[in-house]
Amino acid sequence: MVCLHPEGQSHRNIADGTHDRSGFWIFLQAMPSAIKCKMCLLKYTQMGTPTSITKLDSVVSGFSLKSCGLSNLACIRDIFPNTVLADLNIDSVLAPDAFVCRRICTHHPTCLFFTFFTQAWPKESQRHLCLLKTSESGFPSTRITKSNALSGFSLQHCRHSIPVFCHPNFYNDTDFLGEELDIVDVKGKESCQKMCSDNVRCQFFTYYPSRGSCSERKGRCYLKLSSNGSPTRILHGRGGISGYTLRLCKMDNGDMHNQNQAQGVRRSCVCSRRVAMAGDPAHHPGTPVWRLHHWKPVDIDSGSLFLWDRDT
Repeated sequence: MVCLHPEGQSHRNIADGTHDRSGFWIFLQAMPSAIKCKMCLLKYTQMGTPTSITKLDSVVSGFSLKSCGLSNLACIRDIFPNTVLADLNIDSVLAPDAFVCRRICTHHPTCLFFTFFTQAWPKESQRHLCLLKTSESGFPSTRITKSNALSGFSLQHCRHSIPVFCHPNFYNDTDFLGEELDIVDVKGKESCQKMCSDNVRCQFFTYYPSRGSCSERKGRCYLKLSSNGSPTRILHGRGGISGYTLRLCKMDNGDMHNQNQAQGVRRSCVCSRRVAMAGDPAHHPGTPVWRLHHWKPVDIDSGSLFLWDRDT
């Protein structure tokens, strides 16, 4: 509960997302109080929506504006290598890389941070696992150093632009498993991706390039879906090229992403102009990293997870 003084604050101010876990609020306009202020009750549910709605006089309710890119909280854009974050797992999905995992976390109603296990993770059943996490405080309580794990934060707090729920990349030598909607013959991975994007039910696809053989799996596009929109399993070494529908790749002006942009330097539709590993010299000095939680940055001698915006 927050006390709002009428002369200095309006009830809308508290909705700007200054509280990590608050998803919506109730403003009590005429609540009797010994002190001269108005009460704002900050609320949270696992789904991010109210469990019940009741109409009352002198009461105003609303939602957090974090998803509108209007939060005043810190926007932590870095992805941290060799790092597992503890706390509560609220959901899990399979993802081909940490950037897809982060986008899923960003658009989950209660995910605050995540941990992703790479293909090199020792436990096979957990490879490509994306753990969506939250905590009572809104921050990770424990950081565990483990190889082949990557962690980061939801970008819902970023003010400069609204993250787009879009996964435009192709993943070579990667098969996405799921329920098959259709199998069509196409001339390339781009055509396969377009077929998926034009099919309202298709969520992801796997394309097998033609190699001049009669094999039924060559030169074919497998359109797929699952209950949560993510592959049910991710396999490597079988020659497939996989990706996601581009149906949600909408910019602020409503135009579809140009595929050439999506495949190159603008491969993630996120808030930041540049995403860098913490501890790298290229990491922007003004970006808050582990020091917010009294953690030290992690040194890494790899540029494989850097994203650069052509405009910077």
